[in-house]
Parts: sequence; C-alpha cells; structure tokens
Amino acid sequence: GARLMHGERPNDIAADLLEGTEEGPHASWRDIARPEQLLPDGDWRTWYLQGSRGAGKTRSAAEALAELIQEHPGGGWGVVAPTYADARDVCMEGPSGLLIALGAQPGAWKGGEVLHWNRSIGELEFLNGSRVYLDGADDGALRVQGKNLRGAWCDEIGLWRDWETSWDESL
Repeated sequence: GARLMHGERPNDIAADLLEGTEEGPHASWRDIARPEQLLPDGDWRTWYLQGSRGAGKTRSAAEALAELIQEHPGGGWGVVAPTYADARDVCMEGPSGLLIALGAQPGAWKGGEVLHWNRSIGELEFLNGSRVYLDGADDGALRVQGKNLRGAWCDEIGLWRDWETSWDESL
C-alpha cells in the first residue's frame, strides 16, 4: 500500500499510483465512477455497499468519506474495519484508500490539505479541523468510543469479531 513519507503529500502519492492508468493522474472520481458508486441524493442515514471482489466498494467508500469531510469540515470521522491493520493498510493507505481519494484530484481538495497522518495511532488531521480516527472491531473499536463522530465508514462488517461492542457502544 501507499505510505505517506515525511514531507510527502497525499496527492503526490495519488499521482504516482495513477500514473500510467486509464484514469490518469488528474481523473475526477465523479467522471469515472458508476452511478451506484456515488453518494445517494436526499436525506439518508446509512449507505450500504455490497458487491463482489473488485466491484469498487473500498474506492467508493473512501471517495464518499473524502466528499463528506469536504462538505462538513471541523468534525470527527471514524473508519472501523475488522482489525486496526485492515483500517490502516486498506482503508487509509491502500491503492483505493482515503489518502488516494484525498489526492486523486490535485487542487480539488476544498477542505484544505492534510496536516498530519499518524499511522501508529491511526489519526488523520486536516488543516480545516477535521480528524479521521481508525480502529478495528476485533477489540470493540474502543479507540473511536466517545469521539462524537459525524459519521463512520464501517468496512467489512460481516467480518467484525466484536460486533456488539463496536456497533452498539463505540459507534
């Protein structure tokens, strides 16, 4: 997966990863996504993505979270996967993860630049005051408990070991 090195910005990583692909380094997600991969219109509370391997669920979720952070700056957001390593390696740093979604459109990140990505504790901080917290459901997602999140990307919920604590108490 992609790793944010000291002094490197997420859109630098995105350009490197997208270079040589059909999408190119400056492709807009809205231009290449299928309609069912985009956030739905209207007033809704839960958006559930189901699809086979390679259907674009991770990229859709990452792009959706990036869009929500842009539209609602200054709040806390969660990413909970089966394990902390899954949240970090797939949802945040993976080739379809949030760091790529934030930088896949250089210059289009309206909410400001990423201020700091701390992969050890799983926190992504933005200049606009937003913060993303990563956690794993294998221990009940206790790191996101009490964070008063605006929303959460809940990845691979069928694989969560401590579903009850993660969903009912932490989220």
